[in-house]
Amino acid sequence: MSKNTTKLKLASIFFGIIMALLIAEIGLRIIKFMTFQNLNKIEFGNRAPINQPNDELTLGQIIQISDNNKIIYQLIPNSIYRFKNALVKTNDEGFKDKNYPKEKSKNTKRIIGIGDSGMFGWGVEEEESYLTQLENRLNKKNDSLQFEIINTSVPGYNTVMEVEVLEKKIQLDQVDLVIIDFITNDFELPSFIRKKPNFTTLEKSFLLMFFEGDFFSKKQKRDEWLIDSPMDKEGYFESKVENVPDEYRNLVGKEAYVFAMKRLKELGDQYGFEILVLSQSPHLKIPKVVTETCHKLDLKFIDFAPHWEKYKSENPTAQWKLSDDDWHPRAEGHRAISNTLFEVIQKLSL
Repeated sequence: MSKNTTKLKLASIFFGIIMALLIAEIGLRIIKFMTFQNLNKIEFGNRAPINQPNDELTLGQIIQISDNNKIIYQLIPNSIYRFKNALVKTNDEGFKDKNYPKEKSKNTKRIIGIGDSGMFGWGVEEEESYLTQLENRLNKKNDSLQFEIINTSVPGYNTVMEVEVLEKKIQLDQVDLVIIDFITNDFELPSFIRKKPNFTTLEKSFLLMFFEGDFFSKKQKRDEWLIDSPMDKEGYFESKVENVPDEYRNLVGKEAYVFAMKRLKELGDQYGFEILVLSQSPHLKIPKVVTETCHKLDLKFIDFAPHWEKYKSENPTAQWKLSDDDWHPRAEGHRAISNTLFEVIQKLSL
């Protein structure tokens, strides 16, 4: 055999190996792309319950990935810990609340709270949060009725996520009233988004990951799958649709807000529950789209600002902010919100 023939055969074999490796690399990238949505394979998606009642944890430590792309993340169920200097306990569903039966008992009215950090009770103890105060007050006032208020709120959620939680996690035929709070970040991305792998990157080999045993690994670091949402120039989470990753464009902006509120109204009509929309911050300039949407959909809208002014006139030393750099309400703010909701609900025909 001539030297030229040998060289040609070796070159052919080498080329064949390169092509086989290239096809394998492309194939593994396609497989990874096609199976990425299966979050059950990601260990972080099912984190173990936390039992650290004396430890102060961060938001990133108390959440896990949701298998719903519109919810993105949720609180870890059946956990106890401290968050923002307050004790937090979560139930079987991951809600910051006690467990309730799937179906309410006779003479029971069920109220669902959907919202973000304010309704969650950021920085206040559970008994001080306005939904807990409201539940206790309603039950104390009514002898013939029992009220259950389920708090589904999670820090960083926006309106689209909140309505999705209601629709997918709550047995709606058992609901009598939904309270949804509004704050300006309801137009923005939530605190975290999923980080989708770059399937076209040349910086790593999916084939090498396969041989190293990392390709199908369930042990992924948290920051490989959830990352802080991008900020705008003013330091808020991004709310402009054109600046948001494609997979999250249906979550942000005024159009997404209106669409979610229309869906909430449809659910209310379908299952026969009332809806209260609460603008809970007394310092917030309410966007026109919020009041117009509530008017068009015939939703009861509560602007809390005048109620807070009245509360302050009766309690001159009352303060709203938790601290100079934290605009979440302190306990007396929650008390005033509870008072307002109590007065409104007393007038409803639940």
